[in-house]
Amino acid sequence: MIYIHIPFCVQKCRYCDFLSFPGVSGKIQKRYIDTLCRELVLRSGEAEGEEIPSVFFGGGTPSVLPEGCIRQLMDTVRENYRLTPNAEITLEMNPGTITPEKAKEWKAAGINRISMGMQSMDDGLLEKLGRIHRSGEVPESVGILVDAGFTNISFDLMFGLPGQNLETFRDTLDQVTKLPIRHLSVYSLIVEEGTEFDTLYQAGKLDLPPEEIERAMYHEAIRYLDALGMKQYEISNFAYPGYESRHNLGYWERKF
Repeated sequence: MIYIHIPFCVQKCRYCDFLSFPGVSGKIQKRYIDTLCRELVLRSGEAEGEEIPSVFFGGGTPSVLPEGCIRQLMDTVRENYRLTPNAEITLEMNPGTITPEKAKEWKAAGINRISMGMQSMDDGLLEKLGRIHRSGEVPESVGILVDAGFTNISFDLMFGLPGQNLETFRDTLDQVTKLPIRHLSVYSLIVEEGTEFDTLYQAGKLDLPPEEIERAMYHEAIRYLDALGMKQYEISNFAYPGYESRHNLGYWERKF
C-alpha cells in the first residue's frame, strides 16, 4: 500500500489535529509535489518485487492541489512501482474544492475511488465545525464526479457534534443515502488536544450531546444503513457489497 499525504487545506477545521496547513500558495504546493515525487523514486527500492494493491491520497485536502499535480504523482507512482491490475486508487476531497476540470484530470490519472469529507448535511453544524462548504455543495460535487465517470464514491460523516441531536443526524443519513454513493465512513467526534474544539471544551463552552445520545446516533447509523443493504465491515465503515475499501481493510486486517 502507498499512502501519500497532502498537508494543505483552505482552512483548518475546528476539530482537526491532522498535519495540515491552510492558505499555502500554489507555488509552494507544486514544490512539495516535486519533492514528493523525488521521495517516491528514492524509496521505490523498498517495494521491489511487490505488487501494490492500494494507493491513497490523504490530507489535508488533496483536492486543493493545482491542476496537474495528481497526474504528476500518479505518473511517478506508475513509473517506479508495480500496481496490481485492479489497484484501488483513492483521493480524498472536500466539497468546495472541486471543478469539472479537476475531476476529469483525476479520472484520467487513474483515480478510481473518491472519499468526500462532507461530515453533515446540517449547515449550522458545518459552520460550527469550521467547514468551508455548505450542504448544497455536496450533491453538486457528486454530480461533477459522476459526470467525470466516477462510480465508487464514499462519504465521511460525523456524529456526536456540538448541538447535534438524533433527529438532525437521521436527516443527514436520509439525505446522503439518496445520493449515488457506495461507501460511508461514520466517525464519532473526538476532541483532540490542541484543537480549537479542545480550547472550547476546556472552557466549558462546547455543547456536546449526552453520551447516551451520541451512542444512539451510532446505533441508528448501523440500523439505518443495514436496512439499505450497506453492511458494516469495520467499526466505522459501511459499504454495499464489493465496495469495501481495500485501504481500510488493509489496516483492519493488518495486511500491509
